[in-house]
Amino acid sequence: MSDGLDPPQRQSHPDRSLAAFGIAHTSAAPATLGLAPQRGPQPTVGSVLRDHYGTRYVSVAIGFHHGDLGAVTVPEPASDWLDARLGATDQPAHWLDLRDGGWDGPMKARVISGVYDPSRDAAEHLAVASLPAAFDVLVHLRQVSPVHWLTA
Repeated sequence: MSDGLDPPQRQSHPDRSLAAFGIAHTSAAPATLGLAPQRGPQPTVGSVLRDHYGTRYVSVAIGFHHGDLGAVTVPEPASDWLDARLGATDQPAHWLDLRDGGWDGPMKARVISGVYDPSRDAAEHLAVASLPAAFDVLVHLRQVSPVHWLTA
């Protein structure tokens, strides 16, 4: 394959690999970015992987409702976003397997990158036409806190 997407070879599981990226990259369906809505849905790395590997590519979205990242405090999300819907429960953490059905329809989710500014939430989001087409599994944390370094 010439597109550079061959999985790295590993001795223990040469047929498996893990790529950890933000949801704007892992979505298995084309996505519209809030900063460029005029471009419409664009292919993602995940959509290319899904096209090539089919259901062997599993897209997992990991997100949270609110919290303190150390450098910035992330407020509660807009009420019509996926993050708010997932955070409506009082569970500190939970996950959903969307391959089991349900949760169909379009979705918007907040994108939190390395440089996050809460005042830009309305513009910096990801939108997909179908949540289960974009993600196979959702992992959600209700609240996050800064890293606490371990001592040796």
